[in-house]
Amino acid sequence: MITMNPWNTKHTPGAANRLLPWARLTLTVLWLPACNHVGVVGVSLENDHLSAPVGDTAATTVTVQNLGEGSLVFHEFLFTEDPILDTGPQFQVAPYVQDQEILPDESLEFTVTFAPLAVGTATMHLTVSTNGGTETVSVSGEGINNPPEVEITPAPPDTVCPGEVFTLEARVFDLEDAALLPALQTTLTSSLEGSLPDGTLDTNGAFEAEVSLHTEGTHTLTLEVTDTHGATGSDTVQVIVSATGETVADESACSAASSAH
Repeated sequence: MITMNPWNTKHTPGAANRLLPWARLTLTVLWLPACNHVGVVGVSLENDHLSAPVGDTAATTVTVQNLGEGSLVFHEFLFTEDPILDTGPQFQVAPYVQDQEILPDESLEFTVTFAPLAVGTATMHLTVSTNGGTETVSVSGEGINNPPEVEITPAPPDTVCPGEVFTLEARVFDLEDAALLPALQTTLTSSLEGSLPDGTLDTNGAFEAEVSLHTEGTHTLTLEVTDTHGATGSDTVQVIVSATGETVADESACSAASSAH
């Protein structure tokens, strides 16, 4: 806008009206601020608690939404874990995105995956950084103990004589207690005779016990293993004890075994 001060002008007869050298011009420039709205960030979780056995995974969806009227620029995710394990992170966020625009009423979705490396609880604090500010949400995870895996192999004899000694072998695996296998509790029982003398479990998970059964009939032998977290695993096998010759091919073999003992 241009304004002219009339008191600094002079009319000269016979000449065109003009501004004289002492005339003053005032120039006024008006700056109007641009209307540039910034979006408003909103973050939501499908599930804020995840649980999975150690060695397995669980996942949830995190949604970053533009709740405002202007443009929202998603910069990045920042996250921390508690506790921090030497074996590595237990939470992951995908896909990896930086500096992506989110228009009004639109959103981005990400997957949070929890892969427990140890038994117990953990928490991830997830901060969303945008040009409209930051917002933090938390996801908790629970690592569940796996029970021991027990397999009686190779199978013992189908039929034995009363008092005959045979070897019961088994393989034991425990993911969380892999370095503590000999310390795991093992219990061997018979459905007809109850508790049997225990065997040994070595560092490779090999179990071995010398078994002698005296009660005739079909015995269900159960090997149960308890880990350091109190979880149990077991396997069973059936062995027939007979001295009648009905199920033993050579009845004299039982007589010989009986006289030997």
